[in-house]
Amino acid sequence: MNKKNVLTKTILFIAIILFINVFIGIFGDANKLLGVGIITVALCLLERDLTTCLWASLSKLLVINLILGISAFLSSGNIWIGLIVNFLVLFTLVYLFSYNLRKSIVVPFGLQYLFMLYTPVHGNNFLKRILALAFGALFTMAIQLLANKDKMSKVGMKKVDNILENVLLKLNLLKENLDLNTINLSIEESIKTLKKMVYDKRVKNFYLTNDGKIITNIICTIERFNILLDKLKLENKNENYIYFLGDLYTSLKNIKDKNYNSNNLCVNYLNIDSNMLYVQEFKNIIETLSSLMCEMENLNKKNKISIDYNERIPNHFQNLHIQKRNFSIRDLRVSYGVKLGIAGALTAFITEYFKLPEGRWLTYTIFALIQPYSENCKIKSRQRIEGTLIGALLIIILFTLIKNPNARFLIILLTGYLNPFATNYKYLVICITVSSIATIALSGALVKITLIRIMFVIIGTGIALLVNKYILPYKIKDGSEKLIKSYNELVNQMIKDIKDSESEHGIMNLFLLPAFIQDRMELINFGKDCSKEKNFINNQRILVNSIYYNHLSFNMKKCISEL
Repeated sequence: MNKKNVLTKTILFIAIILFINVFIGIFGDANKLLGVGIITVALCLLERDLTTCLWASLSKLLVINLILGISAFLSSGNIWIGLIVNFLVLFTLVYLFSYNLRKSIVVPFGLQYLFMLYTPVHGNNFLKRILALAFGALFTMAIQLLANKDKMSKVGMKKVDNILENVLLKLNLLKENLDLNTINLSIEESIKTLKKMVYDKRVKNFYLTNDGKIITNIICTIERFNILLDKLKLENKNENYIYFLGDLYTSLKNIKDKNYNSNNLCVNYLNIDSNMLYVQEFKNIIETLSSLMCEMENLNKKNKISIDYNERIPNHFQNLHIQKRNFSIRDLRVSYGVKLGIAGALTAFITEYFKLPEGRWLTYTIFALIQPYSENCKIKSRQRIEGTLIGALLIIILFTLIKNPNARFLIILLTGYLNPFATNYKYLVICITVSSIATIALSGALVKITLIRIMFVIIGTGIALLVNKYILPYKIKDGSEKLIKSYNELVNQMIKDIKDSESEHGIMNLFLLPAFIQDRMELINFGKDCSKEKNFINNQRILVNSIYYNHLSFNMKKCISEL
């Protein structure tokens, strides 16, 4: 771990502590955990750019926060009402904030709800909670403005330059006949990241800004260049091959240095070496990339963020159509939502009905271990128990040796500070266990609190395993089949939309979407140990790029002929 990473996380930890203390000062100690929930939501949402539709995003967050606050109030007031409300809230959170392709954001919103459920407030404190939830929505969007405003303009082209730098490095490695695995992974990961950034910047979940459209075309062109380099590598390593790589390097370096008038790639190699099948295409790519980079540079700030709304949104991109198509008992989100809703609601009911001391730990365990994929539940369950036992033993040893209350409080701060540095779930659970037990044990009853924690974690783990096994089980195999089907459907839809001259925004959306499919495949280790799966991913990536690049080339030639 480098010094910069340590410094960043240290500053972040200090900022979080300051925020929570200020939050408590304004909204009272009864809303302390809500402050933790709000800062968690705000930080998690930084991965997505919500600034394009600022007021719409603020309104949605405000409505969500208020619904969660009122629901928690109703649930804590009557356990029978809570049984229904908790199921509906947990199911809805999963359905809205978990995705078949994208990274889930269920955890921050779910924790915010559970924190409110287990710290009920009444009277004036409830009014403060409502105000705190409204503040939370405003604070989240303020953080968005600070971190993500004009992110495409500030970061997008820097990432393009970084990708070009790596492609230039790859050209040098090719000339030296050195290993390309590391640089290929870096290029592909950077391209995927940039695709996701452009996708997040859409308006109405469909329309791309002008700079987003140009960067999409730049991404496609660079990706095509990179794919052709891999094919070119298979050619004979003769003198002409080395010279050609040198010319490619010079042409690409000129583009990176914004020298757009010096990219006349020599085509004489076609006559010298009959094996050079890609020379003309490389020439076209260099010319296309040069034109796109120049176009991007000439955009003023106003034109960068402008959007063409003249194109209608096709049915297959309309939200209602997507929801109707995907809402099925065998859908990942529905399966996950039903499991978490049933297990979470019943557990919360039982803990309140029997007035179990620290019963929230049982519900938190259920919430943490119910997973979309059954196999992941088994892995996390083992890590949860191991981490809890280690953390419990550690806090008993520390509190036995350390009697000073101030020193014990420092232990809580230290474990909180170490949370972001946890490299896997077990280490995170160790930190959480130490912090949770220590916070209550400051007033005594260390052994009793520790045993309760261990008991609830073991019981919660057993319940989670049973639920994942018997209630709408969704296995990684099911996810793999769904992803393969989704990828094939995306390719077919892309071909159909191009053939039918459908919306350019829609075709670009389809080109960007595989970045999320590949992310989900990585999450379930699709292709990790199977050459057939690896080839599928690579072939689909090349196919999508080829389809879109040919479409782009045709449009650019058409525009030139019309001038």
